Amino acid sequence: MHSGEILEQIIHARRWANIRNIVFMGMGEPMNNYKNVKLAVGALMDAKYFCLSGKRITVSTVGVSAKSIERFALDLPSVSLAISLHASNQALRERLTPAAKGLPLAKLIAAVDFYISKTNRKVMMEYVMLKDVNDSLATAHELGKLLQGKKVAINLIPYNNTLSSIKVRYEPTESKAIERFKEILIKVYNIYTNVRTEKGSDIASACGQLVVKKMRLGREKGSENGPANGVGDIEELMDQKTSNHSAPKMKLRNGVMVVDGRGDQEDPRVKGFEVYREGFPLWPKDVEKVGKIIKATEEMKMKSMQRLEYMLIGSVIFSILFVIFMWYVKFM
Repeated sequence: MHSGEILEQIIHARRWANIRNIVFMGMGEPMNNYKNVKLAVGALMDAKYFCLSGKRITVSTVGVSAKSIERFALDLPSVSLAISLHASNQALRERLTPAAKGLPLAKLIAAVDFYISKTNRKVMMEYVMLKDVNDSLATAHELGKLLQGKKVAINLIPYNNTLSSIKVRYEPTESKAIERFKEILIKVYNIYTNVRTEKGSDIASACGQLVVKKMRLGREKGSENGPANGVGDIEELMDQKTSNHSAPKMKLRNGVMVVDGRGDQEDPRVKGFEVYREGFPLWPKDVEKVGKIIKATEEMKMKSMQRLEYMLIGSVIFSILFVIFMWYVKFM
């Protein structure tokens, strides 16, 4: 995703709610798209744009490399870090998270230690509870020993059943077993542990369920990639809802969006961050504001040019008067 695409999700969401906490999760591995994630986070914290505190932003990673976490600690020290751990040893982690094969657990923990030493911030360890897979009491002790004494918090996540939509069948751990697991981590190893409150599973929209259901519905209707109506993302949905909009089209030229009466249109997401940085809206509903913004910008430029002209004229007049004065002093 481009940084502008990341930002427009927040722009869209803020139409319905006051967004104060943001987690980079469920949209691909952030560390594999580090440049755009960094640009987006920078805009979110910038006082001229979203003005969010870094402690209200969390980037979640499976830990693709130690260097990416170390770079994150140096570049964005005020932003929180979450690790998708899900296992207490390397063998189990590779089984549950194939991407973990590239970074041994010991090196991942070393990178977490580096982040903590540079930022003095607590790291959130995400741990999905899977029945008879990673929820035993022995596993709880192994996890406790791995993280004991570190500035971390563990977030135990009840698994949301995806039924037959995926090949691997997992079952959620019972709530009593989760509580026993949590109790060991807290009482034996003194690690702050929380159980995430799950919402939306009754309508198959909880974490990990929605995209699977969407893909299944698409296949049932004859589409491999999504619903039969062809809407692949929110931009296309907004485009459908505003297809009869009377406002002029938007066009991107050198990172600046302008009104184009000919009806040409380029995708503003290509340079979304540059467009947003210039203060231009990214959504069709805001198209009518573009002309006013451009006009105001041009007026500001004209006023700056006029001030410069007045300064130049003033300096010339002053120089002429000074020469006349010096001539008068010398010869009179």
